[in-house]
Amino acid sequence: MNIKKIFNHLLDEYSSLSIIMSYIVKYFAITAIVMVFGFVMGWFYTSNFWMAFIYVGLVLLLAYSIDSFKVKKDIEYINKQLEEREGHIS
Repeated sequence: MNIKKIFNHLLDEYSSLSIIMSYIVKYFAITAIVMVFGFVMGWFYTSNFWMAFIYVGLVLLLAYSIDSFKVKKDIEYINKQLEEREGHIS
């Protein structure tokens, strides 16, 4: 189990934040993790640490966009299956 899954579970299960606030908290938490590992591993220096905010933002935006597209497709599939099931029951 990775850090992001644990953090998501704790945030989603034990907080009453709105969806937008949840995404903002996740963004800053992931950015903090990237910055800590970035300084330790030498990915970037103190003069350009702000780049982590941009990199994390772009990657999260892309990841959540792909995830929302996938969820939309799953919802459409489930709704189609329910419609077919209702057609067979009636």
